[in-house]
Amino acid sequence: MDARDVIKTLEDPNITVCLFVQKLKKVLEVYKSPITAYPRIQKSTIELMNWMITNNSSYIEILLQCGVYEQLEVVIKTARKLENFELFYYDVGIGHHETPISSLAMALRDQLSLSPKFQER
Repeated sequence: MDARDVIKTLEDPNITVCLFVQKLKKVLEVYKSPITAYPRIQKSTIELMNWMITNNSSYIEILLQCGVYEQLEVVIKTARKLENFELFYYDVGIGHHETPISSLAMALRDQLSLSPKFQER
């Protein structure tokens, strides 16, 4: 999926942004730990969410409403543990030169926490 596919998906009248974000959150829930079958699913999902809020800041509120912040906390905790092991990088196909999943998740979490409505939720 690239940026054009995301834009098309979000323009579909049958799919709301909230529903799309809930599906992305579900991906993070299901794949709590990176696995060899889908080594980059967490990373791609987080990058997509980051792209969404970079291109439309109103999506921040939707991500917060859908509970993405809390799910990112789980991802960070799990990823940090795994990233400490050398075997992790080679087993799931993630190289040392890439940005760690925990760092991407922390950056997105920090972006969400800057929302003026963060404390209200």
